[in-house]
Amino acid sequence: MSCHQKSVPTFLTVTSSSSRLGLKPNGLLVIKENVTRSEKVEVDEEDSSVTRPDALLKQIFLRSGLTLLRAHRQLKFPSDLYPVWMYALRPKTEEDKEET
Repeated sequence: MSCHQKSVPTFLTVTSSSSRLGLKPNGLLVIKENVTRSEKVEVDEEDSSVTRPDALLKQIFLRSGLTLLRAHRQLKFPSDLYPVWMYALRPKTEEDKEET
């Protein structure tokens, strides 16, 4: 997600909640993302990409009203590249909201 840091939650909220633009009932949002090994956001000025740490991505999902169903690291990926993670998300349900 090469969105500006403050834009990501808005993008995810609109994508997951708008009936015209977003998910159908019981739909899932799956994000496949390069993740930093450090706890810092890394910005590549050359290609304008933004790479975030896992913990920050999970905070963004939570702030966006999404429940993380599963996270999985891509296996057999070259070690000199960023690790790639896949996140399966759904909009928070009433049950999810009661648990928090």
